[in-house]
Amino acid sequence: MLPFYLIGGIPPLKRKLYSMYSERALQMVPKVMPYIKRKDRILDLGCGTGAISRLIKAKNKNDLTLVDVQFNNMCDQFPVIIYDGKKLPFKKNHFSTTLLITVLHHSQSHKRVLDEVSRVTSGNIIIVEDIFTDILGRVITFIGDCIVNWEIHSIFRNHTKADWIKIFQNKGLKILEVEEFKLRCIGFPFKLAVFVVRKKT
Repeated sequence: MLPFYLIGGIPPLKRKLYSMYSERALQMVPKVMPYIKRKDRILDLGCGTGAISRLIKAKNKNDLTLVDVQFNNMCDQFPVIIYDGKKLPFKKNHFSTTLLITVLHHSQSHKRVLDEVSRVTSGNIIIVEDIFTDILGRVITFIGDCIVNWEIHSIFRNHTKADWIKIFQNKGLKILEVEEFKLRCIGFPFKLAVFVVRKKT
């Protein structure tokens, strides 16, 4: 997160970064809003800059709790709870909806994240992930994602749509909706999918 701390201290650069992440959020939020009710208590896990939560709050006035493994000083409109990436500090079914917006491919263990999210969520778990269909798509997704997020992660954490569905099913999650969409950020074309899942009762 060092670049964000540096940029956050330079107002013109901070405004530029705010604009970039806001534009990205403007493309994503319409894809998740159909699955959010006004009364939902929402966990935004891996909230990053808080751009997604800012738009949802403006549109729906939801009760939002933002959680991440590191503090990002671009997220200055909400308090952020920092956790260890293993155990969420909430009781069972504390939230009605959880957002995992391009988070799982950054986590050390997406299985552990899904287990914890399933424990604390009573309703929809809304997941957005980059997807690809060939090697070139994997490489473009990886490079673009590293630039957008100012970090390098394993190229093998990104998956195809079919692979993500299998991962969710293996965790005992019911697939409610899957929708593909395209997004452009800092000139890179991304292909993503919204997965709406819920734990089986």
